[in-house]
Amino acid sequence: MATTLVPGASLRNKNFLEAIQQAGSPTMYPLPAEPARFVAGKSLSSTPVDELNRRIRELCGTDPRTLLTMAKMEEDDRKSWVRLAHFMILLANEQHQETAVVVGVAAVLSLTLFHGQTGTSVYVRWGRKTCPTNHGTELIYSGVAGGSAHDQPGGGTNYQCLPTDPQWGRYQDGVQGGKAFMYGAEYQLNTNIPFGSTSLHDNDVPCAVCYVPTRGSKLMIPARNTCYSGWTREYHGYLMAEHHSHAGSKEYVCVDEQPEVMPGGQANHNGALFYPVEARCGSLPCSHDHYVEGRELTCVVCTK
Repeated sequence: MATTLVPGASLRNKNFLEAIQQAGSPTMYPLPAEPARFVAGKSLSSTPVDELNRRIRELCGTDPRTLLTMAKMEEDDRKSWVRLAHFMILLANEQHQETAVVVGVAAVLSLTLFHGQTGTSVYVRWGRKTCPTNHGTELIYSGVAGGSAHDQPGGGTNYQCLPTDPQWGRYQDGVQGGKAFMYGAEYQLNTNIPFGSTSLHDNDVPCAVCYVPTRGSKLMIPARNTCYSGWTREYHGYLMAEHHSHAGSKEYVCVDEQPEVMPGGQANHNGALFYPVEARCGSLPCSHDHYVEGRELTCVVCTK
């Protein structure tokens, strides 16, 4: 189906043009049952412009009642409604119904803005140099994990994702001693369980800082590899932290299930260390359908 505007269409805003040009074929995407019946069961060739405008307003989200409904939709359903809005624009354009095209594009833009009001979020993907590509997530920067030394009680208690292109202010070269230190971080996996066959032990840990433009809440869930209903899984893996006996304790972080390493970072320099986390029974409930003594804990990072 053509996605070009009809001659004379009065769409002066470049964003309007781009919205239509980016509209895909509706046959590529699944639609909710009710809109699908509407599209399949009713020819629009004889539909009056006013009626078409009304339908576009309702289906695309410019009607306040629809906006309230959209707020409660699951992510996949919301996307389907956006695709239907694009489809309606193309149908109206094909019939040279200029007014309907304008209303339809405005509807898509307002729906997109409404969706954007859910907020944005940022998270660190530990163990990887890139961000997930299937949820609209964007890479802010790729870096290397760092933190306080494992055997020093002072300094910070959290891991840091350090960029590979640092910038400096005022400084004094040389280690003075009376300051906090930042070390690189290494995997500590003598058997490489739970990550698989690739050797990770003593390799430096990469990281990526990721931006989610359409989901304003983020959550790391330990002991899960899927998100609860209504949440989008960004990535999943295994829980890691500093060794339980080390002086320099660290936060628990979720390391991707398919971790990467930093090139040339296989030397054993220690610094901040990443160890898998095992469950210990006692006050933590253990049974066949709960936690298991000594089993490595999974994790998942979710957004909404």
